Amino acid sequence: VETGFRASGVLTMRIGLPEQKYATWRQTSRFFRELLERLRTIPGVDVAGAVTGLPLSGAGWSGTTYIDTQAVPEKDRSPETDQRPATPGYFEAMGIPLVRGRYFDARDTPTSQPVAIVDETLAAKYWPGQDAVGKRIKTGAVNAPWKSIVGVVRHVRYRTLESPSRTELYWPYEQVNFPLTTMSLAVHTVLEPRSIAASVEREVHALDPDQPVYQVATMQGLVTESMARRRLSM
Repeated sequence: VETGFRASGVLTMRIGLPEQKYATWRQTSRFFRELLERLRTIPGVDVAGAVTGLPLSGAGWSGTTYIDTQAVPEKDRSPETDQRPATPGYFEAMGIPLVRGRYFDARDTPTSQPVAIVDETLAAKYWPGQDAVGKRIKTGAVNAPWKSIVGVVRHVRYRTLESPSRTELYWPYEQVNFPLTTMSLAVHTVLEPRSIAASVEREVHALDPDQPVYQVATMQGLVTESMARRRLSM
């Protein structure tokens, strides 16, 4: 099946910051921003990013999304979507193809225009025959601010390879206005992924000597593990 991402060459791990120590969104944002800057300097690493839930990891969340469109009846404009805050570098590290527009980058800050990236299935359903870039979408309460769509990416099979996921919405981690303490790292390397695990962990400890990492795995390993039950049955 078309997974929507590239598993080869990617090292992943999970970081959960203690809420007592990282109580504000400025603190959590600063930690992950500085960590990713450090990871990109590790020899052999070409790109690194973070997201709330990696494909096939069982992490992530969904919620009600409000869509500014005339293509469907009004009662169908607030679907349940998979929602994932992500940092710059996440899509590139995971090899998630860009269909239109752009990825998140340094211009997406807490004070800039709220933006979002959607997957191709959401774009095709709610703006058929149109360019979704520039259209509006929002999450949370009805009176939440609209996000301007800046990019459309391939649909990713986050839950299982056997069936498509819900339509998908991403927004910049820097524009999350609450302390989101738990994130998954995706680090793409030209080397064997596990060979850089110790270097990644050293950079985490350089920022916070007491901060552990867990669920260290290659993305290819997560794909293989997700198929273990089916493989055993076969």
